[in-house]
Formats: sequence, structure tokens, C-alpha cells
Amino acid sequence: MPEKDRPVGFCQRDMARIAQALLLKAMPKISPAAAESRRSRILDAAAQCFAKHGVHVSVDEICATAGISKGAIYGYFPSKDAIIQGLADRHMTDLDAITHAGSLEELCALLLARAGNGDASNSRLELEAWTYSLNTPLLRSRLRANTAQLQSALTDAVTNLQANGSVRNDADPAACAAVVETFALGMVAKAALGDLDTAAQIRDSLRALSDLLAQR
Repeated sequence: MPEKDRPVGFCQRDMARIAQALLLKAMPKISPAAAESRRSRILDAAAQCFAKHGVHVSVDEICATAGISKGAIYGYFPSKDAIIQGLADRHMTDLDAITHAGSLEELCALLLARAGNGDASNSRLELEAWTYSLNTPLLRSRLRANTAQLQSALTDAVTNLQANGSVRNDADPAACAAVVETFALGMVAKAALGDLDTAAQIRDSLRALSDLLAQR
């Protein structure tokens, strides 16, 4: 669009949204299930590329890994930042399970799964996403919102575990949630840096933390 014809306040993000809408309109109609499958395929490919090469990998490489054209990818995600946001959001799908964990053991298992069971590549992706977001306000805002949701789910989990006698009644749920969240982020960083060799080390650390919360 020529500069003189561009509306006031029209920015590059608006152009990306318009391009995405035009691409979606031009794409052959597929079922919602097929569209979701393709979206998941893109995210899987992106996660694989980010884990191997870091978040600065090109969209072209994501396309090659997914076996999808760049135009098709932009039909689902207007930018690489949007792909990273999609991965961050997908990482939040276990919040309901965390909230309703029936025991400390179950809660620890869910947290271990969130840490990729000690997989350094998974931890690298999460750590790099946080670092990358420092210069990407929209992504940083999304990650902070996700963190707040995780802490809320952990607070509810501790409250529920107190009700069934699994956690000490004198423990403050919000404070416990903050400690567990900080611990989890630390485990992600250590795994990404190679300081944790096995899932067993994370599991042992989680067990030690849960012992501090357990009802005596």
C-alpha cells in the first residue's frame, strides 16, 4: 500500500493481520479438525527447530521441517513471534489438571512433565523464549500472563490439597505457589544449562520440596 494512501495509525502489525486474513480466504476450505491438525504440526515443527537451533531460527526452516509452505504457515500464524506465543499457550493446557491434583505425588508428576521430564532441549526452548521476550513486549506480556495463570492454578492446588489433608494447614497457599513456581523456573534453567542430567534429579528435588509442604 503506498505511503500516501496508508490510514493514520496503520502499522506493520495491521499489514500482517490483513495478509493473514487474505491468505486464509484464499486457502482451500478444510475441516476444523484438519486445520487444528495442521496448526499443531506447525507448532511441533517450530518446537523441534527452536530446541535444536534456538528461537532465532528462520521461518523457512520451520516450513521445511513442517513440510508446509510459508504462505500456509502465515495463514495460521502472522509471524514467528506468534508461533512462539502459540507454543507458550500450548504449554498451559495442563492447568486444570494441576488445579485438581489429588495428591502431592500427582502434583509433582505434573510439574515434572511441565519440565519436559528433564529434557534439556525442552528447557532450552522455554528459557530462550523468556530471554527473547525481553525485547518483544507483546510476547513478554503473554508469558507473564501465563505465569500468573500457573501461579493461580498452583494456589488452588495447594488449597485443595489442604482440604484433603495432603498439605499442612498452616501453609499459605499463595506463598507455597510462589515458591513452587520459582523452583520450577530454576529447574528449567538448570536443565537448559546442562546442570541436571536426568529426570530423577528433578523428581528427587520435587519430592524434597513436597516433603516441606506435607501434613505431619
